[in-house]
Amino acid sequence: MDTSTLHPLEKKFLRILKPNQQINAELISQTGLMTPEHIRGVIGWLKARGWLEEISSTSTEIAELTELGKQYSQQGLPLRKVWNYFSTFKPISEIETGTGLSQAESGKSFGFLKKQDLIEIKQDKAKIKEELDPEVINLKTLENLLNKAEQNDLCLDELTELEQSLVRENAKKRGSGGIFKLKQQLSKTYRLNPQGEEVRSEVSSGKQEELDEIGLITPQLLKEKKWENKKFRKYNIDLAPKPILSGRLHPYGRFLDLVRSKLTSMGFMEMRGPVVESEFYNSDLLYMPQYHPARDIHDIYLVKDPSKARQLPKEILNNVAQAHRDGGRSGSKGWGYDFDVDKTQQLILRSQGTAISARTLASKPHIPGKYFAIARCFRYDQVDATHAPDFFQIEGIVIEEKINFCHLLGLLSTFAKKLAGADNIKFVPGYFPFTEPSVEAHIEHPDLGWIELGGAGIFRPEITESVNILCPVIAWGLGLDRMAMNALKINDIRELFTIDLEKIRSSKVVI
Repeated sequence: MDTSTLHPLEKKFLRILKPNQQINAELISQTGLMTPEHIRGVIGWLKARGWLEEISSTSTEIAELTELGKQYSQQGLPLRKVWNYFSTFKPISEIETGTGLSQAESGKSFGFLKKQDLIEIKQDKAKIKEELDPEVINLKTLENLLNKAEQNDLCLDELTELEQSLVRENAKKRGSGGIFKLKQQLSKTYRLNPQGEEVRSEVSSGKQEELDEIGLITPQLLKEKKWENKKFRKYNIDLAPKPILSGRLHPYGRFLDLVRSKLTSMGFMEMRGPVVESEFYNSDLLYMPQYHPARDIHDIYLVKDPSKARQLPKEILNNVAQAHRDGGRSGSKGWGYDFDVDKTQQLILRSQGTAISARTLASKPHIPGKYFAIARCFRYDQVDATHAPDFFQIEGIVIEEKINFCHLLGLLSTFAKKLAGADNIKFVPGYFPFTEPSVEAHIEHPDLGWIELGGAGIFRPEITESVNILCPVIAWGLGLDRMAMNALKINDIRELFTIDLEKIRSSKVVI
């Protein structure tokens, strides 16, 4: 067996091993003979040579201190400072100066103690109730966890149930601070295969001086003649070269560019619209009644300052208000309520891409015309594998005298196949206040099963008549993030915005 091409670190690693030993990176690092970085590198090299095989892999949940946790570990928990401050009756109004905490920290800690009924209050003063130990709120246990975590990361499997509960309660969550950060630590165990054992045996029987052989020639080496009486390591041209890590576009950004390119090549013109939108374009012009559940504050984000739109087109506003009251020129009965002109001026974060279509219809578009928009939208939603509070929609309309529902279904099928890369598509009846008839498009994801792409339909006459358009308008609003999930072969919408460089480098965009 020729071991002359082995790197000195490989030889050092192999000499550490015993015959048929199970190899764990953590165990090797405990010997102190090699750094963790060198160990990981050598394991990669030996796997590439085909001498090392993985025999097990375990995942452990680890907790490490956040920057806030490190600060509290050194300066003390706000809850401890508030507890100590109120050991005797003290003015509540002076809590910040008395503890040195910010208003938010002191207020949160005081509120917690009050909610737990641990505080006795008399007028403007308060104190901890008599004979209470801080451990009644597990304060000492939490401080001990902080001290342990400052020395080494915490393995949750090694903690008690109470300690695990405290770590999870104080862990950093999306959009909020925390003193612990949870992460999964992957531990792999390896073993040399018969060929690897043969190499290990040969290296172990070799001379120690082989570890000092020269593998890189430098100007300094030549100048100082350190190469004299040294052995040069042979080069192995069969090994894969070091990859060139060049910059590249984010896969989701590339996907959006491809979608835009394909739609423009189909003759669509791109629409634009503001992210901060008025209720008028986002909902009212689209014939959504002002009392509709989708208009509730829990589904949209209201803008605080400025809170009202400056100017709306008066003629169209009057037409829309009339359509809501009694149907206007459309011939329908409308919604039958008094339209609130003040509410229609309310500014919100755009909750649907159809708001851009509404603006386009109100701006005298070309007839016939085909339009699309890639719209960032915002809705208050629980984050999971297919939902996010901000997302992209692919929005579009076609205005033409002879357009019909069959044309719409054909376009939706084309988008699902050409943009999302879907093989299986189905349509189900849907309801939207602004289209009739309405349909929902679904595609089959290889891992998640059937997922909804979005809705579509033909705009109601209450909308088109209000903007003085007298021919049919088909419209659709599809979840571009979900289309990308299928096209990029991922099963979690959060991966679209990953900052994992390895995933970004290896991802392929083919639609």
